[in-house]
Amino acid sequence: MKNLLFFFVIVTLSVSNINAQYEDIVFSDFIYVSNIKSVTFYPSGLPLEPPIVSLAGGRKLLLSFDDLDNEQRDYSYQIIHCNKDWTPSDLEVLEYIDGFSNEEIRS
Repeated sequence: MKNLLFFFVIVTLSVSNINAQYEDIVFSDFIYVSNIKSVTFYPSGLPLEPPIVSLAGGRKLLLSFDDLDNEQRDYSYQIIHCNKDWTPSDLEVLEYIDGFSNEEIRS
């Protein structure tokens, strides 16, 4: 019984940590900076499709945007795996990304 309670506490803390990790992120079509326009994120070669790919497939996602500011800036991105209702899933990064979870955007 003691082990079951310990497991429940660990699972509860893990779920709370996942939700707290993403509390400042809007999981919908949203741009955080006013000078960024024309953001598109889609499977390579299919610009009208939503940014959904099979984990077993070889298709890549393409991210593009326009920066209307007149200064050179460094940008980075992070991919977050979501469930079908656009809530963060409990998958580990290594389960859905082959490479790094955060990358700099090079122009």
